[in-house]
Amino acid sequence: MQHKTLAWTFACSFGLLACDVQDPSQVEVDGTTTDESSTDESSTDAYGGLEGMTPDSSDKVDLLFIVDNSGSMAGEQSSLTRALEQISPWIESDSNVDWRIAVTTTEGPNLWCPERPPMDQGSFVMSSCLTRLADFTAEDLNGVLDARMTCASVCDLAAFDVLPTAIDADADVHERPWLEFGPMHANVDTDLGSVFRCMMPMGISGCGFEQPLESLHAALELSLDERASGNFGFIREDAHLVVVFVTDEADCSYNPDHESLFLPLTQAGSRRAVVEAFWPDPQALLPNSAVCWNAGVACEPNPTGTLDCRAEDFAFDGRPTDDPDAAMLYPLDRYRAQLETLRETKAPFGATVALFGILGVPIEFPATNIVYAVGEEPFQSDFGIGPGCSAEDESVAVPPVRIKELVGQFGSIEERLFSICDDGYDLAIANIFEPWSP
Repeated sequence: MQHKTLAWTFACSFGLLACDVQDPSQVEVDGTTTDESSTDESSTDAYGGLEGMTPDSSDKVDLLFIVDNSGSMAGEQSSLTRALEQISPWIESDSNVDWRIAVTTTEGPNLWCPERPPMDQGSFVMSSCLTRLADFTAEDLNGVLDARMTCASVCDLAAFDVLPTAIDADADVHERPWLEFGPMHANVDTDLGSVFRCMMPMGISGCGFEQPLESLHAALELSLDERASGNFGFIREDAHLVVVFVTDEADCSYNPDHESLFLPLTQAGSRRAVVEAFWPDPQALLPNSAVCWNAGVACEPNPTGTLDCRAEDFAFDGRPTDDPDAAMLYPLDRYRAQLETLRETKAPFGATVALFGILGVPIEFPATNIVYAVGEEPFQSDFGIGPGCSAEDESVAVPPVRIKELVGQFGSIEERLFSICDDGYDLAIANIFEPWSP
């Protein structure tokens, strides 16, 4: 299955792509297979691949970006920002859709990450990146990373005013940490392209043990909790909820009760079985991303010489478990159940839930399948698996499993996943916005 023709036409009409390139939906690809195990058959192509989204369904959209803010993400954030800037004129010109757009990071607590300014996981960020330049520097084993130009080269607003608004869930008038734009109203007084250029870059100082799924869970919980400040009220029961994950690594949403997952053998004490089960090198003094892969994914060899990989819940000794409290990483059911509940409350209003990912899938996906294979060193030891894609600048990304399977619970992964290794995300963003295109 190819990405929809409408998205391609939309991208061309706004100059996002070279229109002399053949529409991918017209390209015949031999040997392409569908990963049926990760696709919910009940969530099919009603309109643009989004169940429940028809021209007559809700005209309200709550769009949430979960953006990886770890050290490797400067270029990817630039690509995302450029794609949103390109599509902003259409959002401004179409007065029929009532948008809320929010962004948060993959930041989550971890004992190995440097202390950060206190911020609840999943909290929305609605400020100019020029006020957050410290977030664009970080230190790793090779020295200091400086990505301040990721912000400074695109953002020309030292700050932007967020106009106070009242919402259905909160009659008090005050600033909200999300973008509102719709018929006869907006909560910013400058053009959307400028806002996107300054709002979307998240920086590179975030934790390298990314928690995109738990950040989503936390963001939604805060949005529904009237005792919480900030996010509360973002979710509207009569609006579509569209979530976009942007990350180049595997999900590491671990249960804090099992922090021993990150303790080296010298500190593990009675939990040394954890290190022996999940660390690629049990004698190492520092954990790496392979620990997250090994704690949440099971792989078996297949006849082609590659691997079949799936999400799996493991207890501290490396054995599969059906006990959600014993699982080292939070089980996917935690996130599926939360989203299913939201989908059920939205259905009477003609609204639904849709998930997308700009992840480590091949640039040609779905014409080229996701391949899981043992990688060359040191990538294999660092990440637990070989690369899922490679970019022209030689950067690489880890193939998704946990996020892919969650996305597949709410629609076809062939229409919901895009490559983070692509040199631009224009087609991905056009496809995500497709149901509301002119």
